[in-house]
Amino acid sequence: MIVRRLENQRPFATKDGSTIRSILDRTNAPVQNQSLAEASLPAGAGTDRHYHKASEEFYFMLEGEAQMEIDGETCSVGP
Repeated sequence: MIVRRLENQRPFATKDGSTIRSILDRTNAPVQNQSLAEASLPAGAGTDRHYHKASEEFYFMLEGEAQMEIDGETCSVGP
């Protein structure tokens, strides 16, 4: 069993200004193709378009609203 406390994960800033705290990924857990992280953005901000060749990302919105594009399809997302 692996337990990771969010408050113990070191945050880092990305080029687009979002703050990320990795919870589970291949560098810290026995997973190969998944990534679970907390991402925080200032209101009105967005992330840069990006692609992960070797992993899937899981999203769980806690607050706010956003537009998400996956494989050319855009949808509104929120809590």
